[in-house]
Amino acid sequence: MYPPVSVLIFLALTKAAEEVVNYAKEWAADISTDELAGIVINHAIAAAAAGMAAGVLPGISALISSGIAVGAIWHMYYAIGKYVHLTFGKDILKAAASAILSNLAHQTWGYFAVEIAAMFIPLISIPATGFIFFAITYFSGLTFLLLLVALFKAGKDPTEMSADDIKNEAKKVAEDIDFREETKKVREGFKKIRKEGNFEEQARGVDIESD
Repeated sequence: MYPPVSVLIFLALTKAAEEVVNYAKEWAADISTDELAGIVINHAIAAAAAGMAAGVLPGISALISSGIAVGAIWHMYYAIGKYVHLTFGKDILKAAASAILSNLAHQTWGYFAVEIAAMFIPLISIPATGFIFFAITYFSGLTFLLLLVALFKAGKDPTEMSADDIKNEAKKVAEDIDFREETKKVREGFKKIRKEGNFEEQARGVDIESD
């Protein structure tokens, strides 16, 4: 479970998770909004912790090429699918994660300007790197949940879609996200989670290896 404070900060994620749960309860019992949103938050935390520990160096290009980011995202998508009883092909999730990561990184890089600059400054570079990994994983999870909502509303089965179909539909969904406003909230949430001291603890046990 993610920290209680996150419920209010990550409101867009909570709302998207709630919509997914409302649809998925037709075929999946005993699922909850908090647990689904927690999958995204915990994978974002794990990606941030791994990025900081690995010392991934500056720039969005490094993020895009990082196995940490892709691994965190596709494992997150797999966990989401498993939780709501949807079976996705591993290769499709990997391809979709890579494509969605690249698209979101290019859409959001301008909002990470302060953190990107800080990545060049000793001592400050580590948390700055962590924030970017956290944010891009969070946005990838939010996009995926919103994608599921859109597909459910349209009566489509997301497990029957190709990686290209998922990528293209996700791109449309991402166009409706207010990244400027959401980045402010994600930054606030990231700081609070680190301040509360349970950052590393929540990262444990979350599989994000890009195997």
